[in-house]
Amino acid sequence: PRTARWEECRRLECRLLAFLDECSGHCRSRGLNEIALTKALAEMTSFTGRVSDEDLCRILSSADIGIDPDPKNAWSDKSTMNKIMEYMYFGLPVVAFDLAETRYSAQGAALYAAANSEDDMAARIQELLQDETRRRRTVKRSPSSSTIARGRRLTRYE
Repeated sequence: PRTARWEECRRLECRLLAFLDECSGHCRSRGLNEIALTKALAEMTSFTGRVSDEDLCRILSSADIGIDPDPKNAWSDKSTMNKIMEYMYFGLPVVAFDLAETRYSAQGAALYAAANSEDDMAARIQELLQDETRRRRTVKRSPSSSTIARGRRLTRYE
C-alpha cells in the first residue's frame, strides 16, 4: 500500500515542503532526507529549516493543504499547534491526526486521520490532493477569521 501511495503522489505531481525548527530539525531532517532518498522521493521533498515570516506567508499563500503530523500523546492531544491556526488563517484545509484540541480548533476545516496511523494520514492527504472541490468545501467549514484572530491574537501578515 505505501508504494502505491508514493506512486500516486508522483502521479498527482505533489511536492512536500517540511518546515523543521533548528533544535529538532537537524536530526529529523537528516533522517527524513535519508527516507526521501531511499524511497526515491528526493525530487518531491524539501526540508527548509526555519524560514522568515515573509517566506512562510509566501509559501502558505501558495499551498493546497496544510499537514500537521504531530502524533497523539498526552501533551499534543491537549495543545493547539500554531500551524493549525496558521493554515486556517491562510485558508488551507488541514490534515491532522485526530487530536482533541486540533478537532476543537479546526472543527470542520480538517480531515482527521486515525491517531498515529501513518497509512490513514497518507490516505487523507491523498483524498484532499485528488479532490479540489473537497478542499474548497473543507475550507468553508473553517471557524471564522475573526474567531481565529481572537483565539490566536493574529494580525494580518503584511
